[in-house]
This record gives sequence, C-alpha cells and structure tokens, in this order.
Amino acid sequence: MLAFAVIGLPTTLLVDRQGRERGRLTGPAEWDSAEAVAQFQTIIAERNR
Repeated sequence: MLAFAVIGLPTTLLVDRQGRERGRLTGPAEWDSAEAVAQFQTIIAERNR
C-alpha cells in the first residue's frame, strides 16, 4: 500500500496500459454513476487516438 500511497480502504486505482495512474478513489464507488462512466470513456477515447 505504501508504494501506491494508499491512505484508506477501500481504494480503487484506475491504471492505463502503460501503467500510469489515471484515476483514484478512496472509499466506496458506484461504478455505474455518470462520473465513473465519463472517466472510463475519456480514457478509452484517448487510447483510440
């Protein structure tokens, strides 16, 4: 946990194909929320460029 600087649980890290951290959420998550879906769509769109 120290390597990722995690300060609480649960912590979710969104990592791209190059291993770069693209997003982080500490606490519970609603993965079908508009905010979460928008985050995923942004990363997918960047990958397709």
